[in-house]
Order: sequence, then C-alpha cells, then structure tokens
Amino acid sequence: MRPLARRLAFAIAVCLIAALGVTRISAAFRLPEPDGPFPVGTTCITLARLRTEGAPLGRFYVQIWYPGAPSAERAAYGTDGPGLKRWIYHRIVGANAAPNVALAAGAERFPVLIYAAGWGGERTDNTVLAEQLASHGFVVAAFDDPEHDVPPLPSLGAPLAFDSEAAYEATLRLAHTKLRYEVRRAVQVLDRMTALDGPAAGGRFSGRLDLDRAGAFGFSFGGAVALAAARDDRRLKAAMNMDGWIFDAGRGYKGGVLYLLVSDLEPPPARADLTSPDLTLRYTSQLNAEDGPEQEAVLHRGGYELHFAGADHLDFTDAPLFAPLHRFGHDGVDPHRMSATLGAYSVAFFERALLGKPSPLLRAGTRQDPRLVFSSWP
Repeated sequence: MRPLARRLAFAIAVCLIAALGVTRISAAFRLPEPDGPFPVGTTCITLARLRTEGAPLGRFYVQIWYPGAPSAERAAYGTDGPGLKRWIYHRIVGANAAPNVALAAGAERFPVLIYAAGWGGERTDNTVLAEQLASHGFVVAAFDDPEHDVPPLPSLGAPLAFDSEAAYEATLRLAHTKLRYEVRRAVQVLDRMTALDGPAAGGRFSGRLDLDRAGAFGFSFGGAVALAAARDDRRLKAAMNMDGWIFDAGRGYKGGVLYLLVSDLEPPPARADLTSPDLTLRYTSQLNAEDGPEQEAVLHRGGYELHFAGADHLDFTDAPLFAPLHRFGHDGVDPHRMSATLGAYSVAFFERALLGKPSPLLRAGTRQDPRLVFSSWP
C-alpha cells in the first residue's frame, strides 16, 4: 500500500472506530424502512450441514424475517462474522426488524420465500429487500454461501476465476457442483420451514406458514440456486434472480414456475471482447454470451425481465446504502431509489406469482423510472 493510501485508510479506520463510541446506542446508518402494513421481526436458527463426500460435519445459519408484533427494539445489521469490515458494519448500521418478537397477531398464514446468497455471500446481504417483503406479509428464510458454514466447506470455497482457460473451465465445473449442493440446501431450508409450521413445533411459526405458496430468490449465484431449486422442487412456484448467471440451472427446465430476472442493462458481448487478450474480459464475455440464450429460454416459458440501466452488480444488494467505497465509487443509479424500485417490483412479482394479485408494475409499458426496461412473457 502506498504511504498516502495507507494514511487515508488509517484515518478512515480511526474515524469509524471513534464513531463506534456513539453508535452503540443508535446506529449511524439506518437502512431504509419497509413500507408494508406489518412490523418486521427477525430470528436466526441453526441447521446441520448436509452430508457430502469428504466434508466434515458442520452447521449453517438461517436468518428468518417475518411479519412481527410491534416492538421498539431493532436488530443490528449483518452477521458479525470474521473480518474488520463485518465487525464495523454490524455496529454502525441499523436494521429495522425487531429481534425474536412474536409473529403478527391473527390467524393469517404467510407465504414462504427462500433466499440464497451470492457466491461467497452472506444471508444478510439483502436485508433491506427481506424486510420489505416481510412487511408485505411474506416469511423470508435466508442462508449463507457454504464458505460461511461452521466450519467452512473448503471444497466449495474457491473464488470465481476467469484469468486463464484452465481457470475458466475449473470455475464452470465448480459452479455446476456448487449449484447442485446449494439446491439441496435450499430444499433443506424449505423442509425446516415446513417442520416449523407443524403442530408439533409449537413455536411462533406453528400453523402460520403457507407452504402451498412458496418461492425462492437470490442474488448473483444465488439467483441460479433459486431457479434450479424451483425447477427441481415443485413446492416452489416462483423464482427471482437478481443479476446472476444461471450456469446449468435452465437445463431440464420445462416451465411451470413464474420467473423474474432482474439485472443491469448491457449490450451483448462484442466480438472484440470474446477474443480480447485480456483473458478475464474474454472469458467473462464468453460466459455472458452463453448465459443470454439460456436466460431467454427460461423467460419465454413464463416470466418477467427487469433491467436497470447504469446499475453495478453490487447495486442489487444493500452495500450502496451504507458502504461509502461502493456508494461513491461509480456513477450508477441512486442507491435509495434503486432499492425502493427493486422492493416494489419484488413485492408485486411474488404477490402475483403466489397470491394471484395483479399489479400495474407487471404490465408491459409500465415503469417507475426512465432507466428501467421491463418485458414480460405470459
């Protein structure tokens, strides 16, 4: 690190650490409030890791957001996992859900949504969207990438790599293996939610979950997991993919699931990109070129496509709302406006797919923002 950059980083760290002294009571950054009729609650449960060849026994966490009882208490943001950045954000960013409150009063049964994190991501990376959906009457159960298991699952922990032909081919093989494993994990989470709904469970969710109206969504690689899980488990009636390649999630897909693809707006890869001497650009472009027709084949069997012009990949997470290096690091869309728009379309999509409730947002030609491009295939 250069001396100037080192001094700047040190100054930022000092300011953040000093801020912790005044943010133990009130968070310096509060995530946008959800706009649904329900207060939001959140809780965390632990599941045993699925057995897989060569892997040690372990566990992973599932964060659940749900329509909750009113409370003045608010949960901290994130998982408080290892690393200085996570430690700081957990203390200076405030969420809106109340920890461990009762489910909203009444006899209403709430649809269930399974959320899969991105490659290397955490279950809380889309807390704003989870809280928004919960405030509109959905129960969201989210799980981490396996690298955040206890202990981590090393066989699935390698990063995406596109810097050589061999690395690209290894990444594709790993993605296919990881996709199959994480689909099993999504089904495992859905099974646990089904058990929590049973009369023997006796907890806040007993008799209150509508498992006949279940869906899945995910960010980045989690979008492929959501689609593949809905393809393989017909309890899932809808899938939303937020800016993710689907790899082989469309293989064997025969329709019957309403699909929403939300992504940035970029032209198809140019020939120069596909033959570029920059190998990372070349193989990223190659995967983009292969992914486009696969996405179209799924969409044409029944779905919606929503493009945000000017968006960056991480704009589809909470990061731009509180992380200054991302928020001011590019000339993308306004993070608060995009978060609100993504939340509105997500609620409209799952209400349409799972509850049969129509929305003007899902009509061709209707859009909240001139940067949006929306298409539909009935």
